[in-house]
This record gives sequence, C-alpha cells and structure tokens, in this order.
Amino acid sequence: MSTPASLPYAFVAKVVAADGQHDALADLLAGAVALANEEVGTIVWFAVRTHADTFWIFDAFPDEAARDAHANG
Repeated sequence: MSTPASLPYAFVAKVVAADGQHDALADLLAGAVALANEEVGTIVWFAVRTHADTFWIFDAFPDEAARDAHANG
C-alpha cells in the first residue's frame, strides 16, 4: 500500500469506556480493524489504549471525499 507524504484528512477520537465496559470496548476496537481494512478510502486506522478505560482511534484518508464518505457512511 502506498501512502502520501502527508495525511491532511484524518480523525483522532478519544473514547472513554463506561465503568465495567473496558474489555468490551477493547474487543470492539480489535474487531473494527478488519472493517477499516476493507474500507477503500481508509489509508490508516489504528486504536491505542492509553489507560484502562481510555482509547484513542486514529484514521486517515487520501482526500476529503474519502474522509466524508467514512464520516457519513
């Protein structure tokens, strides 16, 4: 896969799990990577756990149209 030198079209989201839902959210995000990999316009997608209840999701797109399709799809 080829990626551009810069990725100006991206989302970063902080997600905090509800009490008792930490593992469920981790499982959901682990499964979401397969969906992101199937999405044509998504160049990069990953989730990071920075605390027991805090996750960050980053995804990037080659252009505004792909980002908008992701946000509205």
